Amino acid sequence: MSITLTTVILFAVFGVLLFLGVPISISIVVSSIVTAMSTLSWDQITFITMQKMNSGVESFSLLAVPLFILNDRRRKSTGHSGWI
Repeated sequence: MSITLTTVILFAVFGVLLFLGVPISISIVVSSIVTAMSTLSWDQITFITMQKMNSGVESFSLLAVPLFILNDRRRKSTGHSGWI
């Protein structure tokens, strides 16, 4: 499939979903999935997904944010955050 047709599919699905009132974050995810399903084979989709998930886990700066939030919630639930 050509890059032009792929781009048209991506923006058309995104535009239709926004016009229907779907939130932007969901529109981005759905339009990406529809574009990937229409242009790539299932093997390519799973390989790219696993590759991106693996590279995301290896990013320590992105992993630190959820861990700080988890630590904050744990400290608040046990009462240790009051004396700091």
